[in-house]
Formats: sequence, C-alpha cells, structure tokens
Amino acid sequence: MNNALFENQIDNIKFYQSHSSLKPFIGGKYTNNEAGIKILLVGESHYVKEPWPEITSKSLLNDWWSEIPPQIYDISWYTTRGTIHNFMSGKSGAAYALFREPCKIYNQCFLNGKYQQWQDIYNIFDSFAYMNYFQMPALYERISLWNSLLKFNNESDKFHPLSLEIWNKTEKLSNDVFISVLEVLKPDKIVFLSTEAYNAFKRQNKIYDANKIFATVHPTCPWWNRKMKNGLSGKEKLIKYFNTLIEEGK
Repeated sequence: MNNALFENQIDNIKFYQSHSSLKPFIGGKYTNNEAGIKILLVGESHYVKEPWPEITSKSLLNDWWSEIPPQIYDISWYTTRGTIHNFMSGKSGAAYALFREPCKIYNQCFLNGKYQQWQDIYNIFDSFAYMNYFQMPALYERISLWNSLLKFNNESDKFHPLSLEIWNKTEKLSNDVFISVLEVLKPDKIVFLSTEAYNAFKRQNKIYDANKIFATVHPTCPWWNRKMKNGLSGKEKLIKYFNTLIEEGK
C-alpha cells in the first residue's frame, strides 16, 4: 500500500477529521525500508506550554473530543507531523531525543553504522511510522499528561476524582483511535517509547499479540542510559530488540 492510500484511510478516521494536528507521521520508506520491517514507533503525548484560561475540566472531559475541540494553546506546539519534520530538517535539543535515538540505534543495528552525518541519520526516521498514544496533549510543558491533569485540577495523587475521570476517558478514546490506526498501517512491529503509554495500552487491551509489541522507557528519561532492574538501560533494551529482529529475519 502506498502512502496516498494510507492517507486516505487515516483521513477517514473520524477523530482526525477534527484533530488533524495529531495525525500519525508515515515515513516515505515505511513499507520499503532497509530493515524490511514496518515499524510503528509510539510516544506518550504532545505537551503545550500552558492551557488557555478558557479551558475547564468540563471542556477537557467533553469538548476536546467533539468535532470542534477547544484550542488548548498554539496548535504549532502539538502537531505530530510538524514536530517530526522539524527534527528531520535538523532541529536539535533534548526533546528531539525521542526521534533521534531510534534513528541512531536503527543505523547501528540494521545498517551497521552506514550513516555518519547527522542529516543522513535524522532521515532514517522516514523508515518509521510514528504516533502518540494519548490523543490529548499534556497541559504544561515537559510533564506527563497525568501530572498535568493533577496540576490543572489542583489535585494530588491521593485525591484526584476530576483528573481520574478525564484520564479514564482519554485513555479509552485514545486507544480507540490507536486501534483504528493499526488497522490502517498494519505494522509488523509496534515499539512503545513510553512505559506509561504501554501500560495504558495493556489496560485497554487484555488480549494482544505480545510478539508484535515491544516497550522501553522514553529516550529523555534518565533510565534510557541508566541500568534498570533487568540489568539493561532503556537504550540497551532497544538495541537488543532490534538485534533480535535481525536474527529472526536470517
């Protein structure tokens, strides 16, 4: 299937007809890359600097999912494809590690370090498809969606009825969109780059193909480079996984 057909089917997903900024990125080489594997990378969520004063808990619970969602903030801050195009054009910074690290590991594992220039390494992202699992951005800069809800509602981890109501609806409806995207893209492998997103996926899908799913920590997380209880860092886990895919393909 070529990307034009992918686009037509993505556009037919009702949610994206009113939330086009969150449409998944589909690399030009997604179905024809050097690894010979269709890989969907899954992040957690976008984030914005802060919500507008007009945003309320009620609007997050209901209006966000309507055909005319409220503007949480400047839309340029949560455009999936725009963010990735910025990265591929050479933008740097800690936040772009989410995209940069998978490219570097793909280059190391599948391509034996073929590319050395950053331009070539960044362009490896064209071999992936990418989307965020949660279809609502975190409401403040550089904190998780859950923590942003707690902050917005002035709640704590021990007392959070408003945040939990918004979270539960967001998790369920986000998963509905996620499954719709999987039906279109039909990835061979799904790589979660967020344990929070992966845990949400497992809560919403009691039965799934475990051989198709892999999860590691977010590349901006300290555990990306720090060994965890299993003796591997998040980065080492992804390297090991990609090398396993190579062995399976031989």
